[in-house]
Amino acid sequence: MVRLIGSSGLMVLVLIACASSHIAGPAAIAQEIRLEEADLILPVRIMHNSEQIWDGDRLVQDYNYLVYEFETEAYLYRARAYLDNIQAVSILGIFDKYSKEPLRPTDLEIDPRVLAYLRRRYVEIDMLGPTGYVPIEE
Repeated sequence: MVRLIGSSGLMVLVLIACASSHIAGPAAIAQEIRLEEADLILPVRIMHNSEQIWDGDRLVQDYNYLVYEFETEAYLYRARAYLDNIQAVSILGIFDKYSKEPLRPTDLEIDPRVLAYLRRRYVEIDMLGPTGYVPIEE
């Protein structure tokens, strides 16, 4: 038997497995699993892009990736995940929401809602900085 119980923004799934009839006496195992119902922020746009670089008839580079765009009250965030390394995502930049000008990442903290969204989907998160990609720790 499976029972769903809603609770303060979370859904709790309780699984109860009864032993088969060949085991004497009733037996039940219950396990609680938390399922988060919703993200605090959603991307305003998700694009699936493919770029191929050819040298004559020879394929030199093949990029297949998702681009996420998030808008907060003041900023626009862009992140990219390559589908051949689906466990990782890179935040490409933080932009002024109205001018679309890139902002220096060292001046700002990444919105925790954006990080929470990405952490629910990816194991590794990094951010493009002035000297290359820098891992974002929890």
